Amino acid sequence: LPEDIRRFREAGFQDVLVKPLSRRKLMAALSGSFGAVQTDLDGDECFAELKDVLGGDAATRVRGKAVTEICETLDGIEQLVLEGTCTDACRGGIHRMAGLAALVGLSDAHGKLTRLETMIDRADMKDLGGLIGEIRTSLELH
Repeated sequence: LPEDIRRFREAGFQDVLVKPLSRRKLMAALSGSFGAVQTDLDGDECFAELKDVLGGDAATRVRGKAVTEICETLDGIEQLVLEGTCTDACRGGIHRMAGLAALVGLSDAHGKLTRLETMIDRADMKDLGGLIGEIRTSLELH
């Protein structure tokens, strides 16, 4: 990875983001290029920013599609967990959905999805069903 970063900088990149990505790292990189950018937005502020960029109707549609995608992914993950076949792809799906939740301002769902990912990483399968239920409840509010 260090040689990749060096190569990118030699090619003219001002900054390089590496995983794990976070909104804070992205906004800090953008601040370097475009001046001060607020990095500590909560879920409501993040969604308000999304509305400012896309417009209210488009932001609401994007958030709705995100909720649908997260719920559909949870359906598949729940089945894999029940079958005991939750693999790296399963964990990757949860990770992507946590990121998606953060991007559209679903901070409660983001936190719970991150907790779900940690539980699966640790093979702590106790009460996964309960946590998945909490995630679904949090998404129903949007």
